[in-house]
Amino acid sequence: MNAMKKGDGAWKPQRILVTTDFSENARAAFPYAKAFAKMYDADVDLLSIVYSYEMAVGPMVPLSAAPDYLDGLRDDVLKSLKELAGKESADGKGMRPFVTISSTPVEGILDFANEHDVDLIVMGTRGHGVWRQFLFGSVARSVTQHAKCPVLCVKPGEEGLLDEEGNVSVRRLVVPMDLSKYSETLLRMADELARPHVSKVAALHVVDTLIPPMYQLVGIESLFDLDRDMRKRLEVRVDKLLRECVRSEIETEHHVLEGNASREIARFADEFKADLVIMGRRGVGDTPHLIGGVTERMMHDTHHPILVLP
Repeated sequence: MNAMKKGDGAWKPQRILVTTDFSENARAAFPYAKAFAKMYDADVDLLSIVYSYEMAVGPMVPLSAAPDYLDGLRDDVLKSLKELAGKESADGKGMRPFVTISSTPVEGILDFANEHDVDLIVMGTRGHGVWRQFLFGSVARSVTQHAKCPVLCVKPGEEGLLDEEGNVSVRRLVVPMDLSKYSETLLRMADELARPHVSKVAALHVVDTLIPPMYQLVGIESLFDLDRDMRKRLEVRVDKLLRECVRSEIETEHHVLEGNASREIARFADEFKADLVIMGRRGVGDTPHLIGGVTERMMHDTHHPILVLP
């Protein structure tokens, strides 16, 4: 995704991908895909993956029969997918069903997105049952780490983002940031999404206050105790980024918090009643977050929709 300039409205997705494993939890992503399709007059592709490891069905299926088995399985899945797509619509546009065979679900989703120039991927972060919760959640996290386009991650029963009529209604956005150059991309996306609505954007920076025990022995519990002016300097930087990247007519506020980043962001999003949290997979120096990063933990812990930018 190209970096957006203030107010230029550069991000207008024209092709949206929603994935499914046919569970009800995965289907929870459908309303979001349809709502964004309506908002941007975009097309929606509905994708299911046939994993090539399905050929390992036991000794009753010889290796020579594996291609025929996979083709037959793909045909069966496509039939079910067409029936599912027929029950859904995106503002008069039908979802276009696709089935692809891949060695892993992550590889299949990413390959499809790259080959078809997808602008937005919408995924549920849980599947059906304990194993599927682990599998589908892991797939969503891996896709967000490697996708070349934004990924919207949702859970069943999440709050915010859609109004009663199923339209996108982004009125309260939370943008956590690390104050790197990449933070501008997050804020410009917030500006873009806030434009059609009467929205409020809250930017926050969380300082991890974990300090060596030796400091605690002398009564120093926080980095702010070591540097009394740190909070003020950080607030000035956050406010400066807001003014540079978000239009003046959009109401904004900024906060500098301290503590565990994912917990503080989740707590703030709850108190702020956020419709959407916009996060990046990159940190200082454009380094991708690894497994266990703040964005991944937020995907697991929060009940708010998260838009993860590449």
